[in-house]
Amino acid sequence: MTCELDLAACRRMFDGGAWSERNHPIRSDGREPLLSIDDLYRACLQAARQVDARAARERAGTEAGRHTASAGAGEVWFNVELEDQLYNRQQEPTRPEQMPQPADGGLLGYAERMSCTLGGKGFCLRVTDLHCFDVGVFRKLCRYLAPLIAHLRDDPVPRLARTILFIGNYAYTPFGSHMDPDPQFQYVVHGRRAAHVWTPACWKREPRDSLQAWRYFEEAETFELDTGDAIYWPAGHYHVFESRGLSMAVTFAFPQVDAPAGAEEREGLASKHGFYNCPPPIDPPPLGPGDRLRGQPDLPVGLLAAGRGANERVIACNGHLLRLPALIDYTPIVARINSGEPFACDEVVAELRPQIPPSVGVAADRAALEILGAFVAIHALDRI
Repeated sequence: MTCELDLAACRRMFDGGAWSERNHPIRSDGREPLLSIDDLYRACLQAARQVDARAARERAGTEAGRHTASAGAGEVWFNVELEDQLYNRQQEPTRPEQMPQPADGGLLGYAERMSCTLGGKGFCLRVTDLHCFDVGVFRKLCRYLAPLIAHLRDDPVPRLARTILFIGNYAYTPFGSHMDPDPQFQYVVHGRRAAHVWTPACWKREPRDSLQAWRYFEEAETFELDTGDAIYWPAGHYHVFESRGLSMAVTFAFPQVDAPAGAEEREGLASKHGFYNCPPPIDPPPLGPGDRLRGQPDLPVGLLAAGRGANERVIACNGHLLRLPALIDYTPIVARINSGEPFACDEVVAELRPQIPPSVGVAADRAALEILGAFVAIHALDRI
């Protein structure tokens, strides 16, 4: 069975037009995991390429040292437990050798390499907006969140999801006990973790050291989590996680966003499938007439009646607005994509050829393939 949030879980987090003010564990029900370790590894390899690129720019003197490696929306942080203090407060820039590499063969191999390199010290790798690094991960998370996103239509405050991946064998969350201004929940992909949560009133009752949260565990509500479990906590609640050995988990946060002002903004927001950021466009190889393509029917493409100008049509998909000439009727293409049925490029080329005027400046068949390529670039279509 596909892993997705059921209605009961959605109502435990959000019901009656408001987010819950209580912590709620969501136990695994035997469905297939939300993500596999291989999914996480694939996304982390993409994140590692961004770290490599930043390091290369630093060596070339084109970029000053930074604490993170950024890829559009995503950022990467690496923390090591020091002998004389529990947390790494130095926040040195993430180095390429601290990231998963192809030679590791997977995240278990990566964790073994880090353990050997660090002499047994704990480590934590954090990747924000994990879903932006791999479109396969993005699609799985879209499907997982779909029931909750539909449920949130009653929320008077528009919110979109962001993700943070935590991998490591660290004792406690590297930045200590803290609170966030947004409701959140965390899903355990691998291993075991413990969540310790305090209400704002409890945490603020006396001065506390956030980097020694273990001293206050008796006052916290504690949840033991295994692979496939999740835990929801409200905005403003203080929390810290323990990793019981090596663990991997994805946190979903729901920051507030501005309400869309116009039709394009509303369609663009809807095309994000509940996420604050989406995977960036790719530069795919040119398509040929014999290539076969397929769309994702549960992540449909939207077609606006008109763009901002009379000479354009706007396609919305995966957080991107694709602007195309209004000379062509794109309705049949969008219908093909949203059907999920595979099709050959030459079928669409034959449909578009009569609609492409000579004024376009390139051969009609080439222009039609370039249009299909634009859909591939925004992850609306996959080669099969």
